[in-house]
Amino acid sequence: MAVQSSPSRAGRTALGVAIVMVLAVVTVAGVRLSMDTTATLSKRYDVNLVAFEATVEVAPGDFMAAYTYNGTIPGPVVRVRQGDVVNFTLTNAGNNTLGHSMDFHAATVAWNLYYRTIAPGQTINFEFVAEYPGVFMYHCGTPPVIEHIARGMYGMIVVDPKDPLPLADREFFLVQSELYDTMDDMMNKTPTYVVFNGFHNRYVHTPLEVGVDERVRVYFLNVGPSLWSAFHVIGTVFDRVYTDGNPRNVQVGLQTANVPPSGGIIADLTFAQVGQNPFVTHAFADASKGALGLFNVTGEGAPPPPPIGGTATVRIVPGAAAKTTDAFDPNPIVVVIGVNNTVVWVNDDTLAHTATGVNGTFDTGLIQPGQGASVTFTAPGTYAYYCLPHPNMRGTIVVQEMAAH
Repeated sequence: MAVQSSPSRAGRTALGVAIVMVLAVVTVAGVRLSMDTTATLSKRYDVNLVAFEATVEVAPGDFMAAYTYNGTIPGPVVRVRQGDVVNFTLTNAGNNTLGHSMDFHAATVAWNLYYRTIAPGQTINFEFVAEYPGVFMYHCGTPPVIEHIARGMYGMIVVDPKDPLPLADREFFLVQSELYDTMDDMMNKTPTYVVFNGFHNRYVHTPLEVGVDERVRVYFLNVGPSLWSAFHVIGTVFDRVYTDGNPRNVQVGLQTANVPPSGGIIADLTFAQVGQNPFVTHAFADASKGALGLFNVTGEGAPPPPPIGGTATVRIVPGAAAKTTDAFDPNPIVVVIGVNNTVVWVNDDTLAHTATGVNGTFDTGLIQPGQGASVTFTAPGTYAYYCLPHPNMRGTIVVQEMAAH
Protein backbone atom coordinates (compact mmCIF):
# COMPACT_ATOMS: atom_id res chain seq x y z
CA MET A 1 0.00 0.00 0.00
CA ALA A 2 2.75 2.44 0.89
CA VAL A 3 6.38 2.53 1.89
CA GLN A 4 8.18 5.70 2.80
CA SER A 5 11.49 6.74 4.28
CA SER A 6 11.59 8.43 7.66
CA PRO A 7 11.21 12.21 8.05
CA SER A 8 14.98 12.38 8.56
CA ARG A 9 15.47 11.36 4.94
CA ALA A 10 15.43 13.60 1.91
CA GLY A 11 12.33 12.05 0.45
CA ARG A 12 9.57 9.52 0.82
CA THR A 13 8.52 6.69 -1.43
CA ALA A 14 4.93 5.66 -2.18
CA LEU A 15 4.22 2.08 -3.26
CA GLY A 16 0.76 0.72 -3.99
CA VAL A 17 -2.40 2.59 -3.04
CA ALA A 18 -2.24 6.37 -2.62
CA ILE A 19 -1.69 8.14 0.67
CA VAL A 20 -3.93 11.13 1.31
CA MET A 21 -2.79 14.11 3.36
CA VAL A 22 0.64 12.85 4.40
CA LEU A 23 2.26 16.09 5.50
CA ALA A 24 -0.36 17.80 3.34
CA VAL A 25 0.82 15.90 0.23
CA VAL A 26 -1.23 13.52 -1.88
CA THR A 27 0.91 10.70 -3.26
CA VAL A 28 0.07 8.56 -6.24
CA ALA A 29 0.37 4.79 -6.53
CA GLY A 30 3.74 3.58 -7.75
CA VAL A 31 5.25 7.10 -8.13
CA ARG A 32 8.38 8.14 -6.27
CA LEU A 33 7.94 11.59 -4.73
CA SER A 34 10.34 13.96 -3.03
CA MET A 35 8.99 16.58 -0.69
CA ASP A 36 10.06 19.23 1.78
CA THR A 37 9.76 17.56 5.19
CA THR A 38 10.76 20.73 7.08
CA ALA A 39 7.72 22.79 6.04
CA THR A 40 5.39 24.10 8.74
CA LEU A 41 2.39 21.78 9.08
CA SER A 42 -1.14 23.04 8.86
CA LYS A 43 -3.49 22.19 11.72
CA ARG A 44 -6.53 21.68 9.49
CA TYR A 45 -6.73 19.14 6.68
CA ASP A 46 -9.29 18.85 3.92
CA VAL A 47 -9.89 15.17 3.12
CA ASN A 48 -12.18 14.40 0.18
CA LEU A 49 -13.30 10.88 -0.72
CA VAL A 50 -15.72 9.64 -3.37
CA ALA A 51 -17.75 6.44 -3.04
CA PHE A 52 -17.55 4.42 -6.26
CA GLU A 53 -19.22 1.10 -7.05
CA ALA A 54 -16.67 -0.57 -9.30
CA THR A 55 -15.27 -3.85 -10.58
CA VAL A 56 -11.88 -4.48 -8.96
CA GLU A 57 -9.30 -7.23 -9.56
CA VAL A 58 -8.60 -9.01 -6.24
CA ALA A 59 -6.53 -11.96 -7.50
CA PRO A 60 -4.88 -12.66 -10.86
CA GLY A 61 -7.77 -12.78 -13.33
CA ASP A 62 -10.44 -12.71 -10.59
CA PHE A 63 -12.62 -9.59 -10.43
CA MET A 64 -15.12 -8.60 -7.73
CA ALA A 65 -18.13 -6.26 -7.74
CA ALA A 66 -16.78 -3.84 -5.15
CA TYR A 67 -17.81 -0.82 -3.12
CA THR A 68 -14.83 1.53 -2.82
CA TYR A 69 -13.51 4.87 -1.68
CA ASN A 70 -11.76 6.56 -4.61
CA GLY A 71 -11.91 3.36 -6.67
CA THR A 72 -9.39 1.24 -4.74
CA ILE A 73 -9.39 -1.55 -2.13
CA PRO A 74 -8.51 -0.40 0.47
CA GLY A 75 -9.20 3.32 0.23
CA PRO A 76 -6.40 5.89 0.55
CA VAL A 77 -4.43 6.21 3.77
CA VAL A 78 -5.25 9.40 5.65
CA ARG A 79 -2.45 10.68 7.90
CA VAL A 80 -2.62 13.59 10.35
CA ARG A 81 -1.18 14.51 13.74
CA GLN A 82 -2.79 14.39 17.16
CA GLY A 83 -4.82 17.53 17.72
CA ASP A 84 -5.32 18.32 14.03
CA VAL A 85 -8.76 19.12 12.63
CA VAL A 86 -9.98 16.93 9.79
CA ASN A 87 -12.48 18.61 7.47
CA PHE A 88 -14.00 15.62 5.70
CA THR A 89 -16.20 15.49 2.62
CA LEU A 90 -17.79 12.32 1.20
CA THR A 91 -19.47 12.31 -2.19
CA ASN A 92 -21.60 9.36 -3.31
CA ALA A 93 -21.02 9.16 -7.07
CA GLY A 94 -24.14 9.90 -9.09
CA ASN A 95 -23.96 6.68 -11.11
CA ASN A 96 -23.96 4.46 -8.00
CA THR A 97 -27.03 2.38 -7.18
CA LEU A 98 -26.72 2.32 -3.37
CA GLY A 99 -26.44 4.67 -0.44
CA HIS A 100 -23.07 4.92 1.33
CA SER A 101 -21.60 6.62 4.40
CA MET A 102 -18.44 7.15 6.43
CA ASP A 103 -17.51 6.01 9.94
CA PHE A 104 -14.14 7.29 11.24
CA HIS A 105 -12.97 5.30 14.26
CA ALA A 106 -10.58 8.17 15.07
CA ALA A 107 -13.43 10.67 15.53
CA THR A 108 -15.69 11.53 18.47
CA VAL A 109 -18.90 12.82 16.87
CA ALA A 110 -22.65 12.17 16.88
CA TRP A 111 -23.23 9.02 14.84
CA ASN A 112 -26.76 9.91 13.75
CA LEU A 113 -25.70 13.32 12.42
CA TYR A 114 -22.45 12.62 10.60
CA TYR A 115 -22.28 8.89 9.87
CA ARG A 116 -25.64 8.84 8.14
CA THR A 117 -26.20 7.32 4.70
CA ILE A 118 -26.31 9.57 1.66
CA ALA A 119 -27.96 8.69 -1.65
CA PRO A 120 -26.19 8.62 -5.04
CA GLY A 121 -25.30 12.15 -6.11
CA GLN A 122 -25.32 13.54 -2.56
CA THR A 123 -22.45 14.94 -0.47
CA ILE A 124 -21.90 15.16 3.28
CA ASN A 125 -19.32 17.25 5.13
CA PHE A 126 -18.23 17.27 8.77
CA GLU A 127 -15.22 18.06 10.94
CA PHE A 128 -13.58 16.30 13.84
CA VAL A 129 -10.48 16.71 15.99
CA ALA A 130 -8.02 13.79 15.95
CA GLU A 131 -7.70 13.63 19.73
CA TYR A 132 -6.04 10.24 20.18
CA PRO A 133 -2.91 8.93 18.41
CA GLY A 134 -3.11 5.57 16.71
CA VAL A 135 -3.88 3.40 13.72
CA PHE A 136 -7.62 3.60 13.12
CA MET A 137 -10.13 2.16 10.69
CA TYR A 138 -12.56 4.09 8.56
CA HIS A 139 -15.40 2.33 6.75
CA CYS A 140 -18.89 2.56 5.31
CA GLY A 141 -21.51 2.13 8.04
CA THR A 142 -24.52 1.68 5.77
CA PRO A 143 -26.50 -1.54 6.45
CA PRO A 144 -25.72 -4.29 5.92
CA VAL A 145 -22.39 -3.06 7.27
CA ILE A 146 -20.76 -6.48 6.88
CA GLU A 147 -21.40 -6.39 3.13
CA HIS A 148 -20.13 -2.86 2.59
CA ILE A 149 -16.91 -3.70 4.44
CA ALA A 150 -16.52 -7.12 2.81
CA ARG A 151 -16.88 -5.51 -0.63
CA GLY A 152 -14.01 -3.13 0.01
CA MET A 153 -15.34 0.05 1.61
CA TYR A 154 -12.65 0.69 4.22
CA GLY A 155 -9.27 2.27 4.82
CA MET A 156 -6.72 3.42 7.40
CA ILE A 157 -6.31 6.74 9.18
CA VAL A 158 -3.03 7.23 11.05
CA VAL A 159 -2.91 9.85 13.78
CA ASP A 160 0.72 10.53 14.67
CA PRO A 161 1.35 11.37 18.33
CA LYS A 162 2.27 14.88 19.44
CA ASP A 163 5.54 13.46 20.78
CA PRO A 164 6.85 11.48 17.80
CA LEU A 165 8.06 7.91 17.97
CA PRO A 166 11.77 7.31 17.27
CA LEU A 167 12.52 7.80 13.57
CA ALA A 168 12.18 4.77 11.29
CA ASP A 169 14.18 4.11 8.14
CA ARG A 170 11.16 2.68 6.32
CA GLU A 171 7.42 2.69 6.94
CA PHE A 172 4.77 0.39 5.47
CA PHE A 173 0.97 0.51 5.68
CA LEU A 174 -0.76 -2.89 5.59
CA VAL A 175 -4.51 -3.54 5.77
CA GLN A 176 -5.72 -7.13 6.23
CA SER A 177 -9.23 -7.94 5.07
CA GLU A 178 -11.53 -10.75 4.00
CA LEU A 179 -13.17 -10.94 0.57
CA TYR A 180 -16.33 -12.99 0.05
CA ASP A 181 -18.41 -14.22 -2.88
CA THR A 182 -21.86 -14.20 -1.25
CA MET A 183 -23.75 -12.88 1.76
CA ASP A 184 -24.05 -16.47 3.08
CA ASP A 185 -20.25 -16.73 2.96
CA MET A 186 -19.99 -13.47 4.91
CA MET A 187 -22.36 -14.64 7.62
CA ASN A 188 -20.61 -18.02 7.84
CA LYS A 189 -17.13 -16.42 7.96
CA THR A 190 -15.89 -18.43 4.96
CA PRO A 191 -13.97 -15.94 2.83
CA THR A 192 -12.75 -16.67 -0.67
CA TYR A 193 -9.64 -14.60 -0.01
CA VAL A 194 -7.87 -13.10 2.99
CA VAL A 195 -5.53 -10.41 1.71
CA PHE A 196 -3.11 -7.62 2.51
CA ASN A 197 -4.01 -4.35 0.79
CA GLY A 198 -6.79 -5.81 -1.29
CA PHE A 199 -5.02 -8.38 -3.47
CA HIS A 200 -4.23 -12.11 -3.13
CA ASN A 201 -0.53 -12.57 -2.21
CA ARG A 202 0.14 -8.97 -3.30
CA TYR A 203 3.61 -8.77 -1.75
CA VAL A 204 4.68 -12.19 -2.96
CA HIS A 205 4.46 -10.71 -6.45
CA THR A 206 6.05 -7.39 -5.39
CA PRO A 207 8.08 -7.88 -2.16
CA LEU A 208 8.65 -4.97 0.20
CA GLU A 209 12.27 -3.77 0.02
CA VAL A 210 14.20 -3.20 3.26
CA GLY A 211 17.83 -3.13 4.37
CA VAL A 212 19.80 -5.04 6.97
CA ASP A 213 19.62 -3.40 10.41
CA GLU A 214 17.18 -0.72 9.25
CA ARG A 215 14.41 0.20 11.64
CA VAL A 216 11.26 -0.93 9.82
CA ARG A 217 7.89 0.33 11.02
CA VAL A 218 4.65 -1.37 9.98
CA TYR A 219 1.31 0.37 10.45
CA PHE A 220 -1.05 -2.59 10.45
CA LEU A 221 -4.86 -2.61 10.46
CA ASN A 222 -7.22 -5.58 10.45
CA VAL A 223 -10.57 -4.43 9.03
CA GLY A 224 -12.14 -7.89 9.15
CA PRO A 225 -15.07 -7.77 8.89
CA SER A 226 -15.11 -10.91 11.07
CA LEU A 227 -11.76 -12.69 11.54
CA TRP A 228 -8.85 -11.93 13.87
CA SER A 229 -5.34 -11.54 12.53
CA ALA A 230 -2.23 -13.10 14.06
CA PHE A 231 0.33 -10.87 12.36
CA HIS A 232 3.76 -12.51 12.25
CA VAL A 233 7.03 -11.97 10.39
CA ILE A 234 9.00 -15.18 9.90
CA GLY A 235 12.64 -14.98 10.93
CA THR A 236 12.53 -12.02 13.30
CA VAL A 237 10.88 -10.73 16.49
CA PHE A 238 8.99 -7.46 16.87
CA ASP A 239 11.15 -5.05 18.89
CA ARG A 240 8.09 -3.08 19.95
CA VAL A 241 4.38 -3.33 19.27
CA TYR A 242 2.05 -0.41 20.03
CA THR A 243 -1.51 -1.68 20.46
CA ASP A 244 -3.96 0.41 18.42
CA GLY A 245 -0.91 2.46 17.40
CA ASN A 246 -0.89 4.39 20.69
CA PRO A 247 2.64 4.94 22.12
CA ARG A 248 1.32 4.41 25.65
CA ASN A 249 0.25 0.83 24.79
CA VAL A 250 3.70 -0.67 24.18
CA GLN A 251 4.83 -4.30 24.34
CA VAL A 252 8.36 -5.59 23.79
CA GLY A 253 9.69 -8.72 22.07
CA LEU A 254 6.48 -10.13 20.60
CA GLN A 255 6.59 -13.06 18.18
CA THR A 256 3.01 -12.48 16.98
CA ALA A 257 0.60 -9.57 17.33
CA ASN A 258 -3.05 -10.50 17.72
CA VAL A 259 -5.28 -7.89 16.09
CA PRO A 260 -9.10 -8.00 16.28
CA PRO A 261 -11.45 -6.84 13.53
CA SER A 262 -11.19 -3.00 13.43
CA GLY A 263 -7.98 -3.12 15.53
CA GLY A 264 -4.60 -1.72 14.61
CA ILE A 265 -0.96 -1.80 15.69
CA ILE A 266 2.36 -0.16 14.99
CA ALA A 267 5.13 -2.79 14.87
CA ASP A 268 8.86 -1.93 14.87
CA LEU A 269 11.34 -4.57 13.71
CA THR A 270 14.75 -5.10 12.16
CA PHE A 271 16.35 -7.77 9.96
CA ALA A 272 19.81 -9.14 10.75
CA GLN A 273 20.60 -10.99 7.53
CA VAL A 274 20.33 -10.58 3.79
CA GLY A 275 17.52 -12.72 2.35
CA GLN A 276 13.75 -12.94 2.37
CA ASN A 277 11.38 -12.92 5.33
CA PRO A 278 7.70 -13.76 4.80
CA PHE A 279 4.94 -12.00 6.72
CA VAL A 280 1.60 -13.71 7.32
CA THR A 281 -1.36 -14.05 9.55
CA HIS A 282 -0.35 -17.05 11.61
CA ALA A 283 -3.93 -18.29 11.34
CA PHE A 284 -2.73 -20.41 8.43
CA ALA A 285 -6.14 -21.26 7.03
CA ASP A 286 -6.32 -17.54 6.28
CA ALA A 287 -2.70 -17.19 5.17
CA SER A 288 -3.33 -19.91 2.58
CA LYS A 289 -6.12 -17.74 1.12
CA GLY A 290 -3.77 -14.90 0.23
CA ALA A 291 -2.56 -13.20 3.44
CA LEU A 292 1.10 -13.73 2.60
CA GLY A 293 3.87 -11.32 1.64
CA LEU A 294 7.65 -10.99 1.60
CA PHE A 295 10.25 -8.58 2.89
CA ASN A 296 13.26 -8.57 0.55
CA VAL A 297 16.30 -7.75 2.71
CA THR A 298 19.45 -6.36 1.11
CA GLY A 299 22.74 -5.02 2.45
CA GLU A 300 25.81 -6.23 4.32
CA GLY A 301 24.27 -8.43 6.99
CA ALA A 302 25.94 -11.43 8.55
CA PRO A 303 25.85 -14.39 6.14
CA PRO A 304 24.12 -17.62 7.12
CA PRO A 305 26.34 -20.33 8.63
CA PRO A 306 28.26 -22.43 6.09
CA PRO A 307 26.91 -25.85 5.11
CA ILE A 308 28.16 -28.86 7.05
CA GLY A 309 28.72 -32.04 5.09
CA GLY A 310 27.19 -32.84 1.69
CA THR A 311 23.74 -32.31 0.24
CA ALA A 312 20.55 -34.25 -0.31
CA THR A 313 18.01 -33.16 -2.94
CA VAL A 314 14.23 -33.02 -2.63
CA ARG A 315 12.23 -32.26 -5.80
CA ILE A 316 9.03 -30.22 -5.67
CA VAL A 317 7.09 -32.16 -8.30
CA PRO A 318 4.98 -30.73 -11.15
CA GLY A 319 1.44 -29.99 -10.02
CA ALA A 320 2.56 -29.94 -6.37
CA ALA A 321 0.00 -27.34 -5.31
CA ALA A 322 -2.78 -29.91 -5.73
CA LYS A 323 -0.90 -32.70 -3.91
CA THR A 324 -0.26 -33.60 -0.29
CA THR A 325 2.58 -35.88 0.88
CA ASP A 326 3.41 -36.70 -2.75
CA ALA A 327 4.25 -33.05 -3.49
CA PHE A 328 7.87 -33.66 -2.43
CA ASP A 329 10.13 -36.43 -3.74
CA PRO A 330 11.57 -38.24 -1.86
CA ASN A 331 9.28 -37.99 1.14
CA PRO A 332 10.24 -38.68 3.84
CA ILE A 333 13.97 -38.24 3.37
CA VAL A 334 16.65 -39.46 5.78
CA VAL A 335 19.90 -37.49 6.07
CA VAL A 336 23.00 -37.89 8.22
CA ILE A 337 24.85 -35.08 10.00
CA GLY A 338 28.26 -34.58 8.42
CA VAL A 339 27.34 -36.63 5.34
CA ASN A 340 24.35 -35.09 3.54
CA ASN A 341 22.59 -32.91 6.10
CA THR A 342 22.16 -29.91 3.78
CA VAL A 343 18.80 -30.48 2.10
CA VAL A 344 18.28 -28.73 -1.25
CA TRP A 345 14.72 -28.26 -2.51
CA VAL A 346 14.48 -27.90 -6.31
CA ASN A 347 11.20 -26.54 -7.70
CA ASP A 348 10.08 -28.47 -10.80
CA ASP A 349 6.58 -26.95 -10.62
CA THR A 350 5.24 -23.87 -12.42
CA LEU A 351 4.24 -22.17 -9.13
CA ALA A 352 6.40 -20.76 -6.34
CA HIS A 353 6.59 -22.81 -3.11
CA THR A 354 8.33 -22.88 0.27
CA ALA A 355 9.59 -25.54 2.63
CA THR A 356 8.61 -24.25 6.07
CA GLY A 357 9.07 -26.07 9.37
CA VAL A 358 5.79 -26.77 11.16
CA ASN A 359 7.09 -25.30 14.41
CA GLY A 360 8.98 -22.47 12.75
CA THR A 361 12.26 -24.40 12.90
CA PHE A 362 13.27 -23.43 9.37
CA ASP A 363 12.03 -21.71 6.25
CA THR A 364 13.50 -21.61 2.74
CA GLY A 365 11.65 -18.50 1.66
CA LEU A 366 9.80 -18.53 -1.64
CA ILE A 367 11.37 -20.88 -4.22
CA GLN A 368 10.54 -19.73 -7.73
CA PRO A 369 9.95 -22.25 -10.59
CA GLY A 370 13.25 -23.73 -11.75
CA GLN A 371 15.09 -22.46 -8.67
CA GLY A 372 16.34 -24.12 -5.51
CA ALA A 373 16.93 -23.34 -1.83
CA SER A 374 18.76 -25.16 0.94
CA VAL A 375 18.64 -25.65 4.70
CA THR A 376 21.39 -27.25 6.80
CA PHE A 377 20.27 -29.43 9.72
CA THR A 378 22.73 -29.71 12.62
CA ALA A 379 20.61 -31.45 15.27
CA PRO A 380 19.13 -34.95 15.02
CA GLY A 381 15.37 -35.29 14.97
CA THR A 382 12.27 -35.47 12.79
CA TYR A 383 11.33 -32.25 11.05
CA ALA A 384 7.84 -31.91 9.59
CA TYR A 385 7.38 -29.17 7.02
CA TYR A 386 4.86 -27.76 4.56
CA CYS A 387 4.49 -25.17 1.80
CA LEU A 388 3.38 -21.79 3.17
CA PRO A 389 1.26 -20.74 0.13
CA HIS A 390 -0.10 -24.31 -0.28
CA PRO A 391 -0.26 -25.86 3.22
CA ASN A 392 -1.74 -29.10 1.91
CA MET A 393 1.79 -29.91 0.68
CA ARG A 394 3.50 -31.82 3.51
CA GLY A 395 6.92 -33.38 3.95
CA THR A 396 9.22 -34.94 6.56
CA ILE A 397 12.98 -34.89 7.08
CA VAL A 398 14.62 -37.39 9.43
CA VAL A 399 18.05 -36.19 10.61
CA GLN A 400 20.36 -38.81 12.11
CA GLU A 401 23.75 -38.59 13.76
CA MET A 402 26.70 -40.26 12.08
CA ALA A 403 27.24 -43.72 13.46
CA ALA A 404 30.39 -44.14 15.61
CA HIS A 405 33.17 -46.32 14.12
